[in-house]
Amino acid sequence: MSEAVPVSYGPTSGQPEEVGISREALSRITTWQVKMVEQERLPMTQLLIQRKGKVVYNTVTGWKHKNTDTPKGKPAPGRESVPASCNNIYRMYSMTKPIVTVAAMMLVERGEMQISDPVYLYLGDKWKKENMKVYLRNTYDGKKYETTPCLHNITIKMLMNHTSGLSYGFDVKGEVNQVDKIYYDHRLSRDPGIQRNQGTSGGSVLQQFCDDIAELPLLFQPGEHWWYSFATDVLGRVVEVASGTNLEDFLQQNILKPLKMVDTSFGLPQDKRDRFCSCYMRKGQKISMNALGQSVGDDKGLWDITEMIKKENGGAYFKSNLRDSSSCFLSGGGGLVGTCSDYMRFCACMINGGELDGVRILSRKTVQYMTVNHLGREGGEDLDMRMKQKGLPMEGYSEAGDPGTGFGLGFSVTIRPDLCPYMQSKGTFSWGGAASTLFFIDPVEDVAVVFASQFRFRDDLKMPLRATVSNLVYGCIVDGTVSKL
Repeated sequence: MSEAVPVSYGPTSGQPEEVGISREALSRITTWQVKMVEQERLPMTQLLIQRKGKVVYNTVTGWKHKNTDTPKGKPAPGRESVPASCNNIYRMYSMTKPIVTVAAMMLVERGEMQISDPVYLYLGDKWKKENMKVYLRNTYDGKKYETTPCLHNITIKMLMNHTSGLSYGFDVKGEVNQVDKIYYDHRLSRDPGIQRNQGTSGGSVLQQFCDDIAELPLLFQPGEHWWYSFATDVLGRVVEVASGTNLEDFLQQNILKPLKMVDTSFGLPQDKRDRFCSCYMRKGQKISMNALGQSVGDDKGLWDITEMIKKENGGAYFKSNLRDSSSCFLSGGGGLVGTCSDYMRFCACMINGGELDGVRILSRKTVQYMTVNHLGREGGEDLDMRMKQKGLPMEGYSEAGDPGTGFGLGFSVTIRPDLCPYMQSKGTFSWGGAASTLFFIDPVEDVAVVFASQFRFRDDLKMPLRATVSNLVYGCIVDGTVSKL
């Protein structure tokens, strides 16, 4: 007989009825959270909902550690089943990106840099256009490839909105993106923190990474397309240079400590490791970030991959997050660990226009500027991420962008709710992480949502997590009158 799914409740600060949320509809969310764990589709879930400044839902289901096998068919070492709790620490992965982009915009506000600045002003001559090359499609034979001259300098803004021409290394076999294969063959996408300069300081590891990626070809001319990439890792190094301090220290001093995000960091101290969740994947799932449409069967059953991702040479995501911050690769694109409650404080600050509990980290205008679409217009219409990807290989990766979704500075932005395949308001900004974490902030409805599990290589066709969470949450809003989208 399977174990009963544990359910626990974290602290809230208001009653649902006070802020136009249906208590009955919230119970549907709890039922769904229990079902996801009961059916072994997710190991654990935690969902926080804030509306009108009040956290009215904070529910946890499932297991921090679950007694199950590894992909090799062996029991996970020391993994007795332990219920999840509201203070679990999660690998936030790409939910690091908005925080690092906020850090960069703080420097812009201080006059330390401009978003129009070319990256070479901070990272050196390797980043000048005359020293960079753009890959010519289908010319890589495993040893050499052809390139064309780079026509434009990469700017800070291009790093912030993923139009720089960099790639991410997900497609290690080069099935659709040979630049990823070039990254892999040059060891760039095999966990820079372990493979490059092991034992040196975080800053020098990140510096070496940025020097190395500048020597490899770009996927396209800077500014020409939108493509998810290592850009925010590079942006993290720009923050270091512009501020004169390493990324961990800058984030702690300027964002994390001021916002009382007490459990968020690039490192995981020994006294917090018992709160760190194990990580899982679906049995039989393809071990790849290009997992869309790759699952078979009923999408149920879990493998424990905690040890696998601790050791594996993958991209910047494939890190244990257990190394000391002073010696690990400080990945601005995916290195933070933290709690849902911490991340909700970040979201609350953003929906408040850059201020929380009397502490301001950004101006209202800066937050507004970051959360409008920055992908340009064509034919009188705002370009969404998919429009900006035309002509590029994009099969498989779930963060390729939904229809009607543009990209600002560090956040995706809903620009056409009528095209979006799930409920959203115009202007909603959001992002997610590789282990099935996500958040969204809706200024129209004054709603902020944080969801977390620890489940890798998810097939969005089998488990459309962002759509499901969004629809569940919007199904709870009952106040106000109906107006056009």
